[in-house]
Amino acid sequence: MSTALHAYLIGWVITSIGLAVFTRLRPRPALVVVAGAVWPLLVLGAAQFAAVAAVAEIARFGGRNPKSIDDELEALLAKADSGDRLGV
Repeated sequence: MSTALHAYLIGWVITSIGLAVFTRLRPRPALVVVAGAVWPLLVLGAAQFAAVAAVAEIARFGGRNPKSIDDELEALLAKADSGDRLGV
């Protein structure tokens, strides 16, 4: 078996046991099994979100006039405070 499969199965067991032990109510076995099976999706989703945020920040600084997201937010808020209402 591959290392990735071992890691998945170990994570499944740890998540299932942890959920069964730390829930105050009596856990349902189906919920424990599903939570154990789904944990990699949550980890992959978090990693994908971080990657997209990093690429967006790199792309923002790659232009001719680099601005941070804070500068862009300040400009938008200043425009909204001046009564422009973002062009609406």
